[in-house]
Amino acid sequence: MSATTTVSELMTKEVISVAHTASLSTVRQLLMTHHIRHLPVLSAGQVVGIISKSDFTRLTSGTFYATQQEADTAMMDMFTLEDIMIKNPVVISSELTIKDAADTFIAQDFHALPVVDNGQLTGILSVTDLLRHLRDTL
Repeated sequence: MSATTTVSELMTKEVISVAHTASLSTVRQLLMTHHIRHLPVLSAGQVVGIISKSDFTRLTSGTFYATQQEADTAMMDMFTLEDIMIKNPVVISSELTIKDAADTFIAQDFHALPVVDNGQLTGILSVTDLLRHLRDTL
């Protein structure tokens, strides 16, 4: 693994994102349909948040509903996307090295970082992307 490898070389470039006004059911459907764990949230083209599968799990775990479907429905009736997304997430530039990205993951305890260049979402980098790269270079 080269210390000069940049985020742009590993990031997912075709990012699925969602508008900040989207319903939680839309968010859940996108996460499930595309088999992804993190979804950047946009407002007027700018990253204003990020939501993950684990955000849903935290909301519905430990509930007193008979089924997971009942818990999910109740959650979606009680909350909006803006209620549960991480607001103003840390973002990184595609020109950073993967070492810098790894340092950010470690320091912030995140699992995915939106990649923003010139104010626009250009990709997303996950811990899994870094691990795949590590595996492939060993």
